[in-house]
Amino acid sequence: DMWCTGLAFNHDTTTNSVDAINLRRNFNNAIDYSISEWACTASHSSSPVRNEPACWIAETTPKVKGRFVVRPTDITNAVIGAWHLGPILSSAAATSVVFSNGVTHASGATNHADFATFPLSSPIPAKVSRSTFEWLGWYATELNGQSASGFIGITVPSVVYSILGAPVAPWSDVPGVSSNAWVSALDVVCSNGWANGAVDYTSGASNIACAVFDSGKFQYETNFGRTMFQDQGYFALTSFLDALRQSTKSDVNCSDCARAVTSLSNLAGCSLWSSIMEDSVNDLGFETRPYCAIGRQEWTPPSWGWGFSYHEVAWDGSASDRDKVFDACLQYDGDSDPTSEPRVKTLPVSIAFSDGNESAPYVYRERLSSSGTNGYDRCLANPSKKLRLPVK
Repeated sequence: DMWCTGLAFNHDTTTNSVDAINLRRNFNNAIDYSISEWACTASHSSSPVRNEPACWIAETTPKVKGRFVVRPTDITNAVIGAWHLGPILSSAAATSVVFSNGVTHASGATNHADFATFPLSSPIPAKVSRSTFEWLGWYATELNGQSASGFIGITVPSVVYSILGAPVAPWSDVPGVSSNAWVSALDVVCSNGWANGAVDYTSGASNIACAVFDSGKFQYETNFGRTMFQDQGYFALTSFLDALRQSTKSDVNCSDCARAVTSLSNLAGCSLWSSIMEDSVNDLGFETRPYCAIGRQEWTPPSWGWGFSYHEVAWDGSASDRDKVFDACLQYDGDSDPTSEPRVKTLPVSIAFSDGNESAPYVYRERLSSSGTNGYDRCLANPSKKLRLPVK
């Protein structure tokens, strides 16, 4: 008689090479990793008394830890494995485990000393995903060196995520800090219509920028262009995520959109910056061509007309000319000639900021800014101001 009473996915909070990353529910609420993420009472049929989410980095091959109880207690060793159903995890290789007084025992272990280690058979898929269907069906093939065929039971983690790489600032995998990956943010990033299914950093960031613009939850602040989601040196990500659930639109400016795309993309393992374009020498701003601001009437200027004192976007690389921008704040004219009508609404994602000239092929700078002295010549990358604002 044998059953599983615990599963640990993030069993070493100091590394993420073979186990899950450090998570917290949100800015205010941590997850306790001193105990296993999945646990049930000593009964075959009982529902889990603890069932926390887990997140793995793509292309790592995880090891999970399991605590098993056996009766009678004179069973001292067994071979245990698990078959698997679900899109993210894989089966657990049949593994020899030791029992002490009827409970699995790992000699010399400092963490989860009564948990055995089970390598999974395949790497985590190389894409962003979220699954609520991950079944591990445990079985034993040997007991005390004798051949056996026994079904132990099924364990079902509540939610499992995969991301493309280790989260990048403003996120941190240092144990127990408020910038550990938030489950509340992963639920958005890894959902359909956002980065779910993205297989590389470019598609992940592009999908997130498009999702922000297309969410229908935000509108450009057209009176003064004010930043609405900054809170004493933090990007107010909690409030931004709350706004996604509201029925009314929240005001945003370019900085809010840039910091949202940067924070959410970097949670999936991308490496973006929020950075600005401006006339840093003369501080005169720059004129733009007509654009469609997020949540506003198409091709209609804000109260101050067609121009920006600065414009902030999510930017890859070093946030310089040849690096790509991901602008969730506006659509510009993406047709073969941005200098005249007709116009084709295009969201600027994964496009180089500047190729150094105003002629075709047109990239971001000449599509957004007007031609010449008051536009193009003043619309300049300023990588010295790139940032990854901490989130709260």
